Amino acid sequence: MRRVLIYIFLITASACSNINNSSDCNLFVASGSYAIVKQLTDPVSGSVSINAASSGVLARQIYSGADADIYISANREWVDYLIDSGYISNNDTQVLCNDRLAIITSADNSYTIDDFYSEFKEVKSGFIAVGNPEFVPAGKYAFQFFRKKNLLASAEDKLLLAKSVSDVLKYVEIRECKYGIVYLSMAKQSQKIRIVDTLPQSMHNRVEFIICKLNNRLITNTMYNMLLSDSCRDIIESYGFYSVRDNKY
Repeated sequence: MRRVLIYIFLITASACSNINNSSDCNLFVASGSYAIVKQLTDPVSGSVSINAASSGVLARQIYSGADADIYISANREWVDYLIDSGYISNNDTQVLCNDRLAIITSADNSYTIDDFYSEFKEVKSGFIAVGNPEFVPAGKYAFQFFRKKNLLASAEDKLLLAKSVSDVLKYVEIRECKYGIVYLSMAKQSQKIRIVDTLPQSMHNRVEFIICKLNNRLITNTMYNMLLSDSCRDIIESYGFYSVRDNKY
């Protein structure tokens, strides 16, 4: 029943798109939300265009004039950047869902969290993949964790900085790196990795996926409201995200 309701939403969005003489609703989504957004919009994929990258890269693309209707960021700072620049109204943003961070390793490894911490005492490099903190929110949260655990000085020579959190997952899946730090929801969807542990929430800023509306086209409004509907949020939770409706996070 939930998927039927979502399909009706998207058919309506498709009709609205024709009214506005545009075939696509352009969604710019943080890499960590790509899988669920694709799942939710697949019924009429011909009417939806998804651009997935790090939140910072997407925000800069929008600032440079990229044609976006919906922006989903994994970091509030990039949303504020676009609000301050006049591209988004504060009234057109809402928290879509929350997440946590997980330390991962490849599925055939048996490493524990103690093994992870012991790596920082050894002279090695490139053993852990994290997002580049300059534009990847998951990487920024990871660096906050390193600082609070007093690991940053020993960690810097051991890191492989990735351009997106999806690349972090990939590096661990292909055993390019021994460990990685990704969103818990992403880790739960991969059969090629194993979750070593989750990061304490007190060690980094709150992980929020924020949905933003960049214009008032009919298809934009329909898509925005659809993604915030209870039916969609039920499916989002099934992917391992945390609800903002009842403070489960």
